[in-house]
Amino acid sequence: MRSMFKNLPGDHLSTVQLLLTTLRDMVVRSEFVSKTAKIHLFTNQALHQLALLYNWTGRVDFSVSEGTQEMSEGQRKKEGIRLVRQLVHEFLLELCCDFRNGINFHNKTFGTSGKNMNPVLHKFLLDLRQANRDPLEAELVIRVLKACPDLLNRYLSDVTFSFSPRPSAQWTDNMALFTEIYQSQPDISPVFDLPEPRPAEEVISMVMVTAVPSAVKPVIAQGIKHAEPSVRATTCSLLVCVLQRAFKVISYCQDTERWTNHAVYSVNDMERVAGLFREALMKMLPDVNTVISAWQAARKQDRATLNADDMQTGKTAVLSDVDGVLHVLRLYQQVLPDHFLQSNYDFSKMLHDTAAWVMENGMTSPWLHVMNILGKLPKGRIKWHKEEKGQRTGCYQLMQVFSDASDIQVVKETKELLVKVLSDTGLFDHTLSEAELWLRHLRILETSEERAEVLTFLDKVLTRGVRNPYPFADKVAEMIVEASSYASDKVNTTESDLESIPDNNEDILEDGPQSSTSLLPFSAFVPALLEDCRSLIQKTVGGTVQPSVSNGIHSFLTPAVLDLLHLQLVLTFTLLCCYLSVANHIHNVLTPAVLDLLHSQIDPLPLCLILRQHLAAIQGEVSTSSTKKLEPQPWIADCNTLAQIVAEFLSSMETPMIETLPCDKLVKTLQKDLFVARKKKTSVEFCRSVCEKMRSLDASSFDLVADVDLFLDLCSTSPVFLVTLLERLARTRRLPVTLVFTLSRCCKDVSVATLLFQLTNRQLLYDQDVKDAILAVIKLLKDSEFVFAAKCVLLSLKREIDSSSPYLLRTSSLHTSNDVTNYFTFLQEILQALWKTQDQGVLDVHAGKDELEELEETILSHPTVDSWFLKPKTGDKKTESDAVSDAMSEETCKIIASMMRHSPSRSTQERVQRLIRKVVTILRPEIASAQKKDLWAQDTYILTLKLFNRLLFCADTEVVTQVVEDLAKLPIHFLTPYKDSSHLKYSWSTGHPSLFGKVLVSGVQRLMADTGAQVSSCCFHKLYQLLLLTGNEDLMTTFLRLVETQAFPAEVYESLPLNVRLEKPTIEAAASLVEHSSVYRARLGDFFLSIEGKKHLLTSANWLNVYVPTLNAYFRQAELANDTETPGQVCQMLLEGRFDNKDPILHIKKKYVPGAMELVARLLKLNGNASDARMYLDCKMPEFSTPHLSRSRKWQVVVDILKDLRDQEKEDDDDEEKEKNDKLCGRLLVDSWRELTTLWKKKKDAAVVLKLQEEENGLLETMQRLMSFVGKDSLPNVEDYESDWNEFVKTGLRYNLGNAQFLRTLRCLTETVYVPDAPEQSMLLPVATLYQMIWSHSNFLSIIMARPDGNAESTAKVDLVELLFQLVTMDTTACTNQHIPVLLGAYDATLSRADQTLLCILHVYEEQGFASAEFMPWLWGVSSVEHYQMRKNFGPSLWQQPGMEDVLKMVEKEKMNRSVLNFPVSRSLKPQVCGVPQTEGEMYDPCFFLPLFASILTPECVVDCRKFVESHCLGFVLAGLASNDADMRAASYYVLSLFYQHLEGARFAEKRQLLYLLQCLQNGIHRPNLQVPNILTLFLARTVQLLLQPDEHMYPLVCRYLLVRPDLDLKAIPEFHILFFSTSMEYKTERSWILTLLVEGLRDKQDFLLYQSKSVFSIALTFYESPLSDEHSKTLVMSLLQKACCIQEAAESLCQQHGFLSWLHALILRRKGEAGTLSQIIQLLHCLWTTLLGTARNVSSDKEVLLEIQTTAQMQTTLPAELAKEILLVCCSISESLG
Repeated sequence: MRSMFKNLPGDHLSTVQLLLTTLRDMVVRSEFVSKTAKIHLFTNQALHQLALLYNWTGRVDFSVSEGTQEMSEGQRKKEGIRLVRQLVHEFLLELCCDFRNGINFHNKTFGTSGKNMNPVLHKFLLDLRQANRDPLEAELVIRVLKACPDLLNRYLSDVTFSFSPRPSAQWTDNMALFTEIYQSQPDISPVFDLPEPRPAEEVISMVMVTAVPSAVKPVIAQGIKHAEPSVRATTCSLLVCVLQRAFKVISYCQDTERWTNHAVYSVNDMERVAGLFREALMKMLPDVNTVISAWQAARKQDRATLNADDMQTGKTAVLSDVDGVLHVLRLYQQVLPDHFLQSNYDFSKMLHDTAAWVMENGMTSPWLHVMNILGKLPKGRIKWHKEEKGQRTGCYQLMQVFSDASDIQVVKETKELLVKVLSDTGLFDHTLSEAELWLRHLRILETSEERAEVLTFLDKVLTRGVRNPYPFADKVAEMIVEASSYASDKVNTTESDLESIPDNNEDILEDGPQSSTSLLPFSAFVPALLEDCRSLIQKTVGGTVQPSVSNGIHSFLTPAVLDLLHLQLVLTFTLLCCYLSVANHIHNVLTPAVLDLLHSQIDPLPLCLILRQHLAAIQGEVSTSSTKKLEPQPWIADCNTLAQIVAEFLSSMETPMIETLPCDKLVKTLQKDLFVARKKKTSVEFCRSVCEKMRSLDASSFDLVADVDLFLDLCSTSPVFLVTLLERLARTRRLPVTLVFTLSRCCKDVSVATLLFQLTNRQLLYDQDVKDAILAVIKLLKDSEFVFAAKCVLLSLKREIDSSSPYLLRTSSLHTSNDVTNYFTFLQEILQALWKTQDQGVLDVHAGKDELEELEETILSHPTVDSWFLKPKTGDKKTESDAVSDAMSEETCKIIASMMRHSPSRSTQERVQRLIRKVVTILRPEIASAQKKDLWAQDTYILTLKLFNRLLFCADTEVVTQVVEDLAKLPIHFLTPYKDSSHLKYSWSTGHPSLFGKVLVSGVQRLMADTGAQVSSCCFHKLYQLLLLTGNEDLMTTFLRLVETQAFPAEVYESLPLNVRLEKPTIEAAASLVEHSSVYRARLGDFFLSIEGKKHLLTSANWLNVYVPTLNAYFRQAELANDTETPGQVCQMLLEGRFDNKDPILHIKKKYVPGAMELVARLLKLNGNASDARMYLDCKMPEFSTPHLSRSRKWQVVVDILKDLRDQEKEDDDDEEKEKNDKLCGRLLVDSWRELTTLWKKKKDAAVVLKLQEEENGLLETMQRLMSFVGKDSLPNVEDYESDWNEFVKTGLRYNLGNAQFLRTLRCLTETVYVPDAPEQSMLLPVATLYQMIWSHSNFLSIIMARPDGNAESTAKVDLVELLFQLVTMDTTACTNQHIPVLLGAYDATLSRADQTLLCILHVYEEQGFASAEFMPWLWGVSSVEHYQMRKNFGPSLWQQPGMEDVLKMVEKEKMNRSVLNFPVSRSLKPQVCGVPQTEGEMYDPCFFLPLFASILTPECVVDCRKFVESHCLGFVLAGLASNDADMRAASYYVLSLFYQHLEGARFAEKRQLLYLLQCLQNGIHRPNLQVPNILTLFLARTVQLLLQPDEHMYPLVCRYLLVRPDLDLKAIPEFHILFFSTSMEYKTERSWILTLLVEGLRDKQDFLLYQSKSVFSIALTFYESPLSDEHSKTLVMSLLQKACCIQEAAESLCQQHGFLSWLHALILRRKGEAGTLSQIIQLLHCLWTTLLGTARNVSSDKEVLLEIQTTAQMQTTLPAELAKEILLVCCSISESLG
């Protein structure tokens, strides 16, 4: 065959296609061609010829065009080449990469053993010389190396491609192939998935094969040092791949959760593997200094020598080089952190060098790597504030990158690093948020000049502050002390009505968690900035500094303090004052800076004081330096505005102002400019100029210029005016109302702080447009803006309240309470926006949680919210202050409820609980006061109740219990809508309780939701009273659940009223009380027998509606309690008073009463009169036909009555009564199928099919119960039901063939209806006709062909085949040959009930002569349908008879192996339906397979003996030798003899070993049809499989045992002692093998006696606790003991002779705390106990098992008392261990 590969590249296309497809289908994919034969065929030469087809040069000899389109000769040739390349590529991929069909072998050591297991593939890969250029050859190489990683190092070292670094296209192609090969390997080595553990050093050697191949080291070592940028960039890309994979491996090894309970490796093992892996990496990769040298070389790369053509390519290579080296350094820091830190390189130079390189090349991507590297360096490694000669500080460089970068990720990384650097300075201790806010606004600077000036100044301030921070920290402390003193003086001098009222509930909040609010109002950085600012202003006034710089300083001053004082913020006015004072055009950054940085504090007083000192110093400097008034300038106007606001806030202290010349000239100039701008489109520069001039005006002059109409015209003609002028002016000056409306339309350019600033001291908040604008801005928030926006809203709220505080104590028309609602609406919207952002995954998970926690804390811990929440009242008369407090409290509770429904943090939950306790502390005295004064409702109570009701769902159980108990003590009229008790009657009211009642009901619901919470008796009684008064549905549900879940003392039920009214809630409540309280039931019985009760029962017209549910519950519970006296009297009274023809007990025709039929059945049962019951069923049954009554429920009652009749009949033993009952049951059975037929006819309407399905199933189930009372002679005459029966069968089959319930019912009915040899049977539908009707049904095939994995049809299949089996046994005349293929197609040859029944049907057909030899050998399952369909189509002459090969193809190896292990030894050879294990569908049936094997092993058949053994078929036959059925054993011996004959003539490698094994078995059989022990049959079945696998460890051991003697000892356990006590290196494998054999071989008493004779159990019990025992062996020992405990004789012997219970007791004491072992012991004990008692019960949990054993052990008397005591002792020990 090898000659056919010669000259293959020049053959025609058709020849190549035919050859490749034939080889693929007949050789590669053939199961009959071994892998060895394939290797002999596909030699190196053959593979080389096949590889030449990639360059095929033959002729295209057939059409390759698609469709009708014609191709030219060149196109045909090209298409032919593509087709051949694709064919050979797919063929070689399957041949070289598929372990199942290919010629490759799996190397478990991944090539580390030195043995080449794939030499053919190795040489073949080396012959692929075009792999670096041909994509198909490259894919072939990559796929082969991925499948065989053991060839990876060999190929990379032996391949002819050169990987030595050099700047050439050839080397680039080679490296591309190298990289693709490396990337195709798995990131995590498969060595970790191996089932057996290996030493750490061996694991590392195998991991390194795919993680860092040996060929990588020289390539990286040379390439990283190469001078050419492109070579270095390519090398870095490979090194990045290596380091990324190494990082994944290390992370995988350090995943403690993965390795905690791993079966092979422990956490310590993997930590050692990770350490060794890092050591191996350091040996294979270059050191850090080498990489840093490469970085320096890449940075200094000279591109001047490149010509014009190579300039762009060279630039790209340099950029890739720099970026690649930095990426490598970043990965080094992650993978080898200790090795990285050993470098002595000054990483501050990396920052400066990268900055210079970025400035030169304009590429910012390296910053991402640099920031990541620097951010992970330890503290102190870089001197950030140290100035080098000719260079800026590192901090300045970071700020510059942060302000200049455009990449979002670079900005994020730089910000994180800057925050870390600033936090390390110590200047921002406890005020780190101040630094973050400041950094956010560095990016607002527009020009490079602005950035340079501002950053230089800030860097100077930071450097000076870091060198000596103590004076500035002292200044902060001094301002705090001075502010405290000032505040105290102000409080002492305030009028009494404005004094702050102390909170009476402060003790509630004392133990709460401390707020995370900053401990300092501002950082030490602020005084440093102020000091530098004053020095700069001194130079400005003195003329040494340009006025524009000073203007920039003070242009910020006024808006900063303006917001500071009104929003009560501290931090950043000073910061931005200095920040803006060093820039020439600093107003560009003023707008966002003012709002963000001034809205970050709460108490502005310390900053105001230091600001006043600063203003006084400036005024003094101006007055001393200049004798004339200054011209109007922005900084002067801002200073004066600032001074005015400071004076307003510090009313007791004066603030000096700077005098200037009048602004008339400037006003005229501005008016002229605005008039000109009104007529033409303005530019951005013009708008900036106008804005700068307007900022120089004072407040009065500004109002002269700010003409509303003019501004509106400018906004409409020039949109840029709004952005550049109006929006910025809005942040420094308050605008007119109309301009604010214009501003609010520009939501994307305006922040929340700006809009709130414009609302100061105005009524603009009530305008809907402004509110909508604020809500729209909130929806645009992102990142860290949520907390800032909340602070803005809260401070605006405080400002609004503080500005109205002089009026709050008087009743006025202010809208402050409405303002509270508006501001809280904004807060709620902010929370919603953050939750939505988290749900969408926009924020990082952990960052989102932290921000949410901070936002919740900001809202709940704010002083305004805390101080106004339930603020004590100032007097009896309600004031506006009280209204504000009420509004604040209610809105706070609303927002708390929202927080608690969105997974709040722990600190938020604690803070909420403190607020709830505050509410309860106020509420409880108010409830007591209301009860004492008998006040029905007041606003105070309503408010606190509303607050508590809103927060009740998240309150602690203890708090809820207290409030519920207090409410339960209130008079009942408090809980109802009535105002006093005079209006109360037990009748229907409004249906809704009062607020007190609603809170009571909600509280009870909350307590019931908590496990363990109890409701008091008083509360229970009050709920029942409230239910009687209101009849509320929600209250009824709560009451019913309370009755069902909790028990109450008898005194509670004794005091409940009995006069139940007509409302549904009260009726259901009374019925529930009867079911759950014996006291209430006794009271109700006495009430029924009283005069009043009789009056209600016997004279009330609506007694059915009221008392039927209650009477049903009463009689049902009386039956359960075996109480007959009082219920009997009640029953007799009802029968005498109601049960007559004139006044029937059921008014069915008038109105259906739920439960009435059940009541009748119970009355008839208690009456005990059979004639009355029969009369009732005969006379009253027609009245049951009502649409209001369920048919299934009606027939359930009928069956219950019949059951009572049958029970009474057995007690009386009266034949006459029995005959009457039989006739009645027969009539009712006929009536039932008549009614069912009527119901089926309604199914013609598809709309009601689903509605009738449930009723139909109920009727069928009831009919089955009814048939248990019906005998074969009970039915009426055939003439009476003949037509009904025929119609029932036809209609049922038409609509319900797929209904399993119907099929089961029909099968039972056929047994009753069709009486053998009865003359009247001819009038009924013949059985053969019924059988044929089922076969001809349209759904028959879909049901009977359903497999076990189907849904509904597979359930109906069992009942369908059982019905067929019954019918075919009753009448065999309907059998035909056409049925056999269908039956075989539905048959799966398993032990499932359906398959067993199908086999019985086939056996009936065979007995009738239909299943003749023409169908032999029988094929089964879905695949057999195809065979029989071909037979039908081709006819017997053309159809090929199936052979052994077809049979074995249908055998599933795994299922056959399971069948060997679980062979049904008790099953007889004759087909029958019997009980089988739970895995019935997973085991083959020997009743089918043994005759089948006998038919295919006849001498005339061709037999593949090796495949017969591989398929576990021989093992299945051997397992049959252990059967208890003699016929089954005889069949197994017969099949074995047939196989032996074929084996003698077979030719395959393992023939002699198998022959010898069967000869040993034959020599061991000393009498005919001998039963072989189960363990020996399993040993033989395992051995025949081992003989086919000589590479298995157990192969030589088993062969040695067989060669010891020529016969098989049937009374011994093969090699038990040798394997169990093995001393070899693989002792665990050998011991596990023999223990598994012992577990699987223990099936019955004979096996146990064999084990006991060899001391197996004594050895196992001793071995379990020995030091030599491992966990796997212990598990096997436990499995062995559990199987022994399932055998009666074995269980008794273990307890009596082996001290098994004592052993268990000692084991429990030694293994305390080991939950797994205790669980095994409990299951073992349960199995033992059920076996000894001869009972079986499924118990779910271990505790239930212990409880059951303890209960039965104390009560049983069949076992010896000592044995029961020992079992109780073991149970007690387990209970103590479990705690």
